[in-house]
Formats: sequence, structure tokens, C-alpha cells
Amino acid sequence: MTPKQQAIANYVHRRISVGRVHPGTPINLYPVYLGPHHGALPDHQTLAAAYLADEEFRALELGSWLGSPTGAFIAEAVALVIPAALQPEFNLIVDALKLAADRQKGETWGQIIERGAVGLVAVLVVTAILRHG
Repeated sequence: MTPKQQAIANYVHRRISVGRVHPGTPINLYPVYLGPHHGALPDHQTLAAAYLADEEFRALELGSWLGSPTGAFIAEAVALVIPAALQPEFNLIVDALKLAADRQKGETWGQIIERGAVGLVAVLVVTAILRHG
């Protein structure tokens, strides 16, 4: 386990509430023996949007310009605090965290491109002024 995986596990343990998953519940108290969850659950896109709106998730910096973690990496982290047998919640949380990390990476690249474009325009303006000035 890496420090980043521990940070993800801590986030999930403190903040995630979906279906039978509730913040602060010890892993050994999840009711995997009850069988699958019955009832409506949000889709992973909805959860990903909620995670992206959460400052604590953003502070994890899962999606950076260097990339975002794989689904397997995230699943290993989530499995530290939620049993993988707790379906469909486990996969839903993993998929949502992966999507949120990928979207965060996209935002980061968008900011880099935007800043680069602004910088390029500034250089072109200064160059034009110096040539004609």
C-alpha cells in the first residue's frame, strides 16, 4: 500500500456514503452476508461530480497533469475500508473515484493549456511592440 492509497482509503472511510456504505463504518461491520443491495443507487457520473465538488477529494490530487491512478490502484485503496464483496457499492465507488480523477486531470490539462496560451499571447505582444517600438 502506498501513502496515496492510504489517503484515498481515509477519504472513502470519512466521506463516502452510498447504499450500504456509510462514513466511519469499520470494514468488518459491512453486511456482505446480506447479499446484493436492493434499491436505487446513483450512477458513477453523479458520484464523480459530487467528489469533484468536494474540496477534500480535490486535495487528494488524484488527477494531475502527470496522470491519474488506475482503477486497480483505486480498488486496492477502497478495499482497505470497504469489502470488495459489498456489491454494487464497491465497484460504483471505484468507478466514480476513477472518473473524478480523470476529470480532475482533464481540468488540470485545460488550465495548463489556457496558461500556455495566455503566455504565448503575452510573448507575441511584447515581441510585436519591441519590433515596432
